[in-house]
Amino acid sequence: QYGLIFLPQLLSAVLGSVAGGILASRAGLGNLLIIALIANALSQACLGSIILLKPGPAFFAAMAATTLFGLAFGLSAAPLNTFPGLLFPRKSDSALVALHTLLGLGLSVGPLVAGQLIARGRWPYFPLLLFAGSLLLVAGAARARLPSDATAAAQPDPSRTLRELRLNPVLWTLVAIVILYAFAEGTFSNWAVIYLHEERGIGIAEAGTALSVFWAMVAAGRLLVSVLLLRIDAERIWLALPVLMVGGFFIVPLAHTEAEGIVVFGFAGLACS
Repeated sequence: QYGLIFLPQLLSAVLGSVAGGILASRAGLGNLLIIALIANALSQACLGSIILLKPGPAFFAAMAATTLFGLAFGLSAAPLNTFPGLLFPRKSDSALVALHTLLGLGLSVGPLVAGQLIARGRWPYFPLLLFAGSLLLVAGAARARLPSDATAAAQPDPSRTLRELRLNPVLWTLVAIVILYAFAEGTFSNWAVIYLHEERGIGIAEAGTALSVFWAMVAAGRLLVSVLLLRIDAERIWLALPVLMVGGFFIVPLAHTEAEGIVVFGFAGLACS
């Protein structure tokens, strides 16, 4: 059941990513960001409602939460990856790296906060906090004067684009790489706390710390790579990181203590960066 919770999240994230491109050209990137933030707020409301439900309905509420979260994630991809370049045209690459570093910061802080609240029996405060935060972001995005994407109006011919996609082996190779990467990152991140807590007997808060370190190393590794690319050919990094991910899967079972869990998942995060 725990694994099944993430299936609708995957499907809705794909749907949101595909629909996001269409909505961005019709509704605008700013409105798309607001829609994504609303979906995110609703996902946290569903998650927080579990405290009021019996196990059966609670499971479906959890699936509704992950579905809405996946949709929010997919819809937000277009505005979040486009706005840095529009806001900072002279330093678009640096702005995008900064954005993803902040995303990594949020991913690393979240498990720490959640772990402490869970350990104290007050976990509903976490989704309620995120629900309130999402509403504040909705209000902020609605008032902000966000730039418009001038290229969004120039849409390519759909039939020509489809033909190009079918005949592009490089694209489909990258698609396969992305899917394999998602398997790796998803396995590390979605199962880290469950594995360390239930298999190794490590406390929830301590297991959450290992997950936080994983995401922190993902963010730190991306910053490191952005610097290394100034001196090292990108192909070498592409060849090295998958080998490190394989190594991560081999050393994770060696963790039996909190400190070992932090080290191995930190290494895994660096490999996934």
